[in-house]
Amino acid sequence: MDCSQKVRIDEALGSAYPINDLLETIQDESSVYRVSVSEIEESLGSRKRGAEIRTRLENYLKAAAGQQFVVLDFKGVGVVSSSFADEVLGKLAAGIGELQFRRTVFIDNASVTNRSLIERAIALRISEMG
Repeated sequence: MDCSQKVRIDEALGSAYPINDLLETIQDESSVYRVSVSEIEESLGSRKRGAEIRTRLENYLKAAAGQQFVVLDFKGVGVVSSSFADEVLGKLAAGIGELQFRRTVFIDNASVTNRSLIERAIALRISEMG
């Protein structure tokens, strides 16, 4: 599946209403939209794959339409690269705004090192905007 291009799921499927099937694929037993980062771990060092993952997250957030948030679960993940943190989370925060990012994207089970890399990527990307 090519996730490098942004697409509205409801438009792609010809529906006038948002399609929540996309969200059901990441909904856990507590009805939380949770993305297991360990399942995409092989691409954690790649900026190109990071862009695809960012597009996937943008699609999840659009499908949720402000009704819910997305949890990125870093359980079992080693160290993410700074380029991945920037490409996925830094650019996502810059794209939707830091406040909206912090309201809708939650980082769970990240090591101190990964959390630090993520926060630095977000801060650097946001500072470029100002």
